Amino acid sequence: MDLLSDLNDEVWQSVADQDCYKTVAERGYFKYHVMSHKEIDRGTGKWIYGVAVYNTDETHMAFLVGAAGKRDPLKGYNTVGLRLTKGPDANNQYEITGMIAYDDCVEKRPRFA
Repeated sequence: MDLLSDLNDEVWQSVADQDCYKTVAERGYFKYHVMSHKEIDRGTGKWIYGVAVYNTDETHMAFLVGAAGKRDPLKGYNTVGLRLTKGPDANNQYEITGMIAYDDCVEKRPRFA
């Protein structure tokens, strides 16, 4: 699977593996279970996911902006590395600004982060 193929490449960019994996913790990535998927405003490229921090019971709502059309970028992924940025709402809502799955690492372009 290729994460970038389901993302809008004007919003998201591929990051070289060595840049992404060398500093995973320093860059704010953590391992999450993806529990639920739901498209917001059909066809807008916005998704919301229920995620749980790996090996804990800590859960969050994570928003993704910049999907390519109606495709769910995390469909088929049970566990994924995510970098989450706190959203404007303080109720465990976060925006996804980076993702790592298998050999793929993508991050939002600076002007969208």
